[in-house]
Amino acid sequence: MVEPIFNSDLSMSAASSERADSHEHWQAWQHEVLTVIRTDFRNLLDAVEFDDIDWEAWRPLYEQGCSPREAVRNAFGRVA
Repeated sequence: MVEPIFNSDLSMSAASSERADSHEHWQAWQHEVLTVIRTDFRNLLDAVEFDDIDWEAWRPLYEQGCSPREAVRNAFGRVA
């Protein structure tokens, strides 16, 4: 009997790595958005901290592939 060549540990490891990369990219994107907000709106907003932002509201912009600057423009354009 021939056993299939399949290493489930390797497969799960690759999937975990992809999720970690995706999570790291999301976090980097969030921090870039925060930097853009702090820079572009420093005259209007005293201090903006990471936890001040509703990141679930921003997630669709990230998933659509918006750059952090485009996302800020889009989000603040809706408010203004």
